[in-house]
Amino acid sequence: MVYYLSGTLKEKSPTGVVLDVNGVGYELRIPLSTYEKLPSVGQNCTLYTHLYLSFSQDELRLYGFSTLSEKTLFLRLISISGIGPKIALSVISSMSVNMVIKAILTEEDGLLSKVPGIGKKTAQRIIIELRDKIAELTEALDTTDRPEAEHSFAEVEKALIALGYNAKDVVKTLHKLSDEDKLLPLEQQIKIVIRLLYQK
Repeated sequence: MVYYLSGTLKEKSPTGVVLDVNGVGYELRIPLSTYEKLPSVGQNCTLYTHLYLSFSQDELRLYGFSTLSEKTLFLRLISISGIGPKIALSVISSMSVNMVIKAILTEEDGLLSKVPGIGKKTAQRIIIELRDKIAELTEALDTTDRPEAEHSFAEVEKALIALGYNAKDVVKTLHKLSDEDKLLPLEQQIKIVIRLLYQK
């Protein structure tokens, strides 16, 4: 399957791009978050891609994303019954991956239901379906996607999982750390998370 495409950006709009790869023009649908990161037309551009087959419309369509975390979230969203590419792009265009992760962890369906095309029931279904995928979504985050204070989260998470702790519980607990805790050395962050895990 096509993992990513790299070529010259020929056209761009808030909903799509045309990428020239060795003389072949690829049309891709994109979320608004990707559009905001695109270079100028005529410059080189690399996008993570997903080839989607629509059985209802009997067509193939390419989707492009500026980051692996956006692509991962897109794939997880379209795996949920009743959510297609259009709604998945709407979510990624309206909320950052970090915001979606936070909404799932805190079970704030109100945040998700503000996205066009998503009602309260669909928002609740997203939370239920994706709460076990939080570790995967967090792992896909680029360092540029992560808030500065969370750069060490991956190291803390890795260490605790290596010690045998459940990945989902670890990620959920990491988001409970205070701003002061996040500034502490890794060893101390690990001790705090272990303490919080045992308080559950």
